[in-house]
Amino acid sequence: MNNFKSCKTAPNYHYARIDENKCCVSVWRFSCPIDRPDAVAINSLDSALVGKKWHDGHWSENHETGNDSSASFEFEEGPFRAA
Repeated sequence: MNNFKSCKTAPNYHYARIDENKCCVSVWRFSCPIDRPDAVAINSLDSALVGKKWHDGHWSENHETGNDSSASFEFEEGPFRAA
């Protein structure tokens, strides 16, 4: 007898938030896809992207910040779907 129910987990959608200079300022996880000009789809919540620059479809070191600890890590989550 199987006492466990099959449970589906909602997919997660990960994004890097970029500022007006195309520099990553935070990473996000959402339960649904978003379409915003300041959001770049990424594969996972990778805090190493904070401070890097989005250029021609690739991440590169941002020479203005040097990709050091002066770039803050901000984790944001949401919005959630109503049950």
